[in-house]
Amino acid sequence: MYADDVTVFLMEPGEVETLQEILHIYEEATGAEINMDKSRALAKGEWDATKKIMNISYHEEIRILGFKLTNRSNI
Repeated sequence: MYADDVTVFLMEPGEVETLQEILHIYEEATGAEINMDKSRALAKGEWDATKKIMNISYHEEIRILGFKLTNRSNI
């Protein structure tokens, strides 16, 4: 977490449901709402980027605190 930004790493698609539950609890407890329009997803490995999760759009590259993450492998 940094200020009002949160980065979440999920290892497998089954964890999305748990994340949704946690976010719902957070929203109920604080009255805050997650801004899905500002949210971004990066599919790495075997994730299916053709299926939107929580209506968040996938990107080939994102920056987190100035660090660039990509969905490409540099082998």
